[in-house]
Amino acid sequence: MRYNYDDHYSGHSSRVDRESLQYKKAKKIVNKKKGFYYHLLSYLAVNVFLLVASEGDSFPVVFAWGIGIVFHYFAVFGMPFTGVGSDEWKDREIQKEMKRLNKKEGSKGNWNIDDHLELKELDERYKDSDFV
Repeated sequence: MRYNYDDHYSGHSSRVDRESLQYKKAKKIVNKKKGFYYHLLSYLAVNVFLLVASEGDSFPVVFAWGIGIVFHYFAVFGMPFTGVGSDEWKDREIQKEMKRLNKKEGSKGNWNIDDHLELKELDERYKDSDFV
């Protein structure tokens, strides 16, 4: 029999759990964006000062840090026009892989979570009286 996580939770608590997870995920995405914008702001402020103070001699630093800004952008927003690497892309890919794995597991018969769990033996140096 296939284990269904949604059946484990009843109505209201499942919706609350899902909303809580969505909130945490949204907060994480917003914090990533905020981090990028702070990085961009510090890049602009510091490099404007460097370019003015060094009369243009700091171009290698500006260029190298600019490459870092570009990669930070890709990490937060994904590749422009493709979305590859963005959180939405990751979610789509995870869903795709989960469907593929479910299909693969389904072809082997009924998948049961208990089949994938392993019960470990307690270390023999402990006795039942050691546990509360």
